[in-house]
Amino acid sequence: MTLLDLSRAQVHHRIEGTGLPLLFLHGAGGNLFSWFQQIPYFSREFMCAAIDQPGFGASRWLNGPTEFADVLDDYVGHFGWERFAIVAHSLGGWAALRLTLRRPHQAVALVLSSSWAGIQVPEALRELEAREPQLQAARAAWVRQEPLASCPVAVRGLRESSPLCIGWHRPLLL
Repeated sequence: MTLLDLSRAQVHHRIEGTGLPLLFLHGAGGNLFSWFQQIPYFSREFMCAAIDQPGFGASRWLNGPTEFADVLDDYVGHFGWERFAIVAHSLGGWAALRLTLRRPHQAVALVLSSSWAGIQVPEALRELEAREPQLQAARAAWVRQEPLASCPVAVRGLRESSPLCIGWHRPLLL
């Protein structure tokens, strides 16, 4: 792990492996160590790069805060990556999407984990809002450790749902 001085930030980063660059971006409160399980696996086939986004971990802004995407743009430019892929969690998804839009011919893949990335999806939001009472009932049953069968409407609604994935930290087997 090293510190890299870019025009807007000093970035703490780690690179492992060879192949197509695969940039890992953590969520709020995270750092490059958030990817400690993924990097050993993916570095077998990819050059994995994980960074502390400025303001997190050991990275810091040099001239005051700017957009994370500006720093990522500098990072990719520093290494001269012609093609790369991104895996981003939560807050990291916002910057990842913006970087992908800035470099559409270079970013060959974008994986967002638990991130809306600022995308507005009115149909999905309306569907979630309409299902909120059933989802809250299912959550309450889960908290009380009751079988989900006690909330048949919620379970049926989840089974018949569109591709939206709704769940909590405890897996729901439907």
